[in-house]
Amino acid sequence: MYLCSKRIIFAIIFIFFYIKIVMEQQKISFQDIHAILNRMASDSAEFKKISAKRQDEFEAWKKKSAKEYEERQKNYKKEYEERQKKAEKETAELKASIKETNRHIGGIGKSLGDVTEDYFYSSISTTLNVKGIQYDSVEKKFTYKSKTKDAEYDIILINSTRILVVEVKHKLRQSDIEKFANKQLPLFKELFPEYKDYAIYGAVAGMTIEDECIEIANELGLYVFTQSQDTDNMLILNPKGFEPQKKG
Repeated sequence: MYLCSKRIIFAIIFIFFYIKIVMEQQKISFQDIHAILNRMASDSAEFKKISAKRQDEFEAWKKKSAKEYEERQKNYKKEYEERQKKAEKETAELKASIKETNRHIGGIGKSLGDVTEDYFYSSISTTLNVKGIQYDSVEKKFTYKSKTKDAEYDIILINSTRILVVEVKHKLRQSDIEKFANKQLPLFKELFPEYKDYAIYGAVAGMTIEDECIEIANELGLYVFTQSQDTDNMLILNPKGFEPQKKG
């Protein structure tokens, strides 16, 4: 402790003499040093004042920026929600439009189907004769319905021993013929057992017919009917010598 005090006293004496020597060399008085110290203190105070002002300005800028950021976020959220609602509304309107369009298209398809059935029903009803076979009656939309199974046959012709079942399409395709011959016709007697003793034959009819349909129908033993351009009577497209196949 004593040694430390001696060192401090020695340092103070050294600084005092050093300052005195500098003052003598530079011709600086104690008043000058006092003035310098005062200026330094004043500059330090001014610096602190400026620093405090800059800090206040920085804090104010941070608050302003935070507020502006929060406001922008609110605006973005509001705009997003508005766009989302608009998109949902437009999507709902589009779905409704598509549904309505499909309904109209379905109605057109149904109308064409009805017109086609009416044409062949009317044409067949005129003579009740197909390739020399005379029938006693003709019926349209011959239906079967139960809890487990539904079926509809477009047109059937009946006499005392045989039934001709006609499948009608506005545009007849190969898939229509195969489905009719392989699935629908074989079910006829099962669905209508009152006709179990009748011979069942089949025919397909269309306003327009794909090229390969006639050949396939011939192979399956089905009559092929289409519209006539010149008369109200339908045309039978099977070749000469065609023999229909009994389907049940």
